[in-house]
Amino acid sequence: MRKIAILGAGLTGLSSAWKLSENNKVEVIEKNDYLGGISGSFKHDEYTLDYGPHKIYTQIPYIQKEIEELVGKDNLLEIPKRSRIYLKKKFFNYPVSFIELILKLNPLLTFKIGMSFMFRKIRNIFYKKEKTYEDYISNRFGHAMYKLIFEPYAEKVWGDPKKLSYELAKTRVSIPNLSTLIKSMIFKKSNPEISADVFYYPKYGISTLAERMWEEAEINKGKLHLNSNIKNIKVKDNFIEEIRYKEKSKEKKIKSDFVVSTIPINELPKLMNAPNDVKKAAKKLEYRSLILLYIIINKKRLFLDNWIFFPEKDIIFNRISEQKGFSVQNVPGDKTVLTVEISAEEDGYLMNLDDKELFEKAIIDLEKTGILTRNDVESYFLIKMDKTYPVYDLNFKKNLNVILEYLSNIKNLITNGRQGLFNYNNMDHCIDMGIKAARYIENEDTNWSEITKEFENYKIVD
Repeated sequence: MRKIAILGAGLTGLSSAWKLSENNKVEVIEKNDYLGGISGSFKHDEYTLDYGPHKIYTQIPYIQKEIEELVGKDNLLEIPKRSRIYLKKKFFNYPVSFIELILKLNPLLTFKIGMSFMFRKIRNIFYKKEKTYEDYISNRFGHAMYKLIFEPYAEKVWGDPKKLSYELAKTRVSIPNLSTLIKSMIFKKSNPEISADVFYYPKYGISTLAERMWEEAEINKGKLHLNSNIKNIKVKDNFIEEIRYKEKSKEKKIKSDFVVSTIPINELPKLMNAPNDVKKAAKKLEYRSLILLYIIINKKRLFLDNWIFFPEKDIIFNRISEQKGFSVQNVPGDKTVLTVEISAEEDGYLMNLDDKELFEKAIIDLEKTGILTRNDVESYFLIKMDKTYPVYDLNFKKNLNVILEYLSNIKNLITNGRQGLFNYNNMDHCIDMGIKAARYIENEDTNWSEITKEFENYKIVD
């Protein structure tokens, strides 16, 4: 049996630990005091809450089967998906119906969207520039639709779309073009590659996935180190000899035959004392942070949607949801909890506001949209999460490749997952990545860089 060290107890790391523990000695090192990373849950008084809304929806058939066997079908709720988008002071169902679009949207704006799309379609015949997020979206939806929805939403979540790579839009926008959107609106034809009709959710919180994975690994004698920060990774002759970490207040070290890292890839070069050009490339990779505002409400429900999107700039948050929109088991019957998501620059203006200032900004916009009134609020609290969204700027690929090339020479290491590969993906993708990493380590008859190319084809479906 080989000894495998896994850095990070998010879904990717735990998926690998779960599978590798069957034939290997596995140790997992995690900086937090909980499992699952952003796909985790926590207790707050009598509430069980997730770190933002999560759904289980996959187009990878074997992943659905793995989840069902892991969690148990009886513990998986099947939920009809309901979502809306707030535009021009009105709520639209998502996907939008053709009739609703005609009745609610200004006819001149609808005409402008159509003409802009046709102009772009003709223009693309002669000249099709595709470098930025703006290029990609405008080419497929027209510039008017880009300005209405995609530009303001991208600015809120990732930054200036003119400085973002087209690869972000390719990954994040599941609808291929405006024509496909209009066809689905007119004929009301369900398209699972654009939008999920139903999704699944563990009855007692999304952390059930992570907890069950670790339970299986623990049965196989896996070891877990929570509250543990990695201090140094010693590399000699292209081989990781030792990992030093601090567990609570004690300095410890671990030697292993193989290492799976799922920690942010821009942190690895410094921990390994990599060459300066690699460290410089790592510093240029950026992430965006996420502020989660939880508001406890003296009502049974606020809305029937699973989540509502707010792309426009005059609203501080980009999405809201209720925990009861996923499972009523986790919140008392006479209360509801609203989760408000605010994206922010790392160490930027919003991240440095105190809780009261952020709440005041959010409550003004919540009242403005008619979601709730200040009198509905019983209490609130905030959680700030770093390195939530990889930022695909125009040079990210170049900088990422410098790091990956260096890491690929280390014989007993792979870096993996949303953080470890700077890959924008969903929970099902993370599990797929973790299981494929375990298969690679078990067999080692394939090329890891070839496997990771498959991960670039993941699509985010809302």
